[in-house]
Amino acid sequence: SRWFKIARKPSFEKPTKISKSSVYWFDNGGDKKVPETWRLLFWDKDKWNEIKTSDTYKTNKDKFNEIRFKPVETTKLRLEVNLQPGVSSGIHEWRFN
Repeated sequence: SRWFKIARKPSFEKPTKISKSSVYWFDNGGDKKVPETWRLLFWDKDKWNEIKTSDTYKTNKDKFNEIRFKPVETTKLRLEVNLQPGVSSGIHEWRFN
């Protein structure tokens, strides 16, 4: 798997409460495609923990793919992806709040 971490300096200024996230994947129909799967992790004390959600982690093209979950308070987020064979992936925009 590959991962992308969002953080400021390199973490949030202070613990931040988050309860949803959405990703707009980049897919050019060639060497850049949406990933096979993805998941969201948050930093808690000294380790990464998977966000627990009943939503499906979708990988639709040309739209935001949103998940909602019970609020977590964290200083760091990580988006982890499993790529399709032989191609890379990209993110147009990643939102969370």
